[in-house]
Amino acid sequence: MAGKEGGSISAAEVATFLKGIDFPKSKDELIDHAEENNAPDELIDFLDKLPDKRFFSMADVEHEVSLLK
Repeated sequence: MAGKEGGSISAAEVATFLKGIDFPKSKDELIDHAEENNAPDELIDFLDKLPDKRFFSMADVEHEVSLLK
């Protein structure tokens, strides 16, 4: 994963482990889906830093991911 040294996860990596998800979803539902897709702990920890809100699209998730970098 690209984030191993820099500590940041890319939106593409997040999208990979959220593939097939239907929106809207809460942060906890995003994490559950990523776990079901065998996301590494590093990515789960990163998703846990997202704000507690409803996400209405992958673009919405990607926007929040970009704010965490």
